[in-house]
Amino acid sequence: MTDGKGALVEMKQCKATEDLKHGFRKINTFETAKSLDTKKLKEDLAFDSAEFFLKHEQNYHLQAIVYDHPEFQFAIDNNDLGRQLWNLLGAKDPSLVFNAAPMITRDIEVRDLEPIGLTEKDVNVTMELEQGKLYKPEDRMTYVVEILAQYHKLMTQGRDFKGQFRPYMIQQMQVISAWTEA
Repeated sequence: MTDGKGALVEMKQCKATEDLKHGFRKINTFETAKSLDTKKLKEDLAFDSAEFFLKHEQNYHLQAIVYDHPEFQFAIDNNDLGRQLWNLLGAKDPSLVFNAAPMITRDIEVRDLEPIGLTEKDVNVTMELEQGKLYKPEDRMTYVVEILAQYHKLMTQGRDFKGQFRPYMIQQMQVISAWTEA
């Protein structure tokens, strides 16, 4: 972006926000929970902490250094216009895919999901046009929390709710963490 302010100024020098503090409090509660506490309680604490961290990242960092800039908003508006016109000129829906494969080979990877019990829909979260604008915090947070909910489901559940999707997710994260040109 070309406003000349600099990222640290825009992010208010990365000061701790209430959302960030709440996220760390939830982690502390998670870590100090007694072994007698239920698994569901710990899963809820993990989800809540992640949601606070997402709010911090999205609303205090990304909003300031990306989404508030006119150039970004112009690009998103143009993409949305293309989406309204049936993906004209390569317009794309904002999507997050829980899979490390490049988009070109995605069909091959979808076949790999079947033995695990997953479908392409299970590993893809898309922000539809009617859900609003990506640069509007309220609209984007709805989408981001949807991503978090799907991630949480894949990490904690599976066929018959036995966590069988977790190894798939860990494998995908390991592949992504090894990328050196990302």
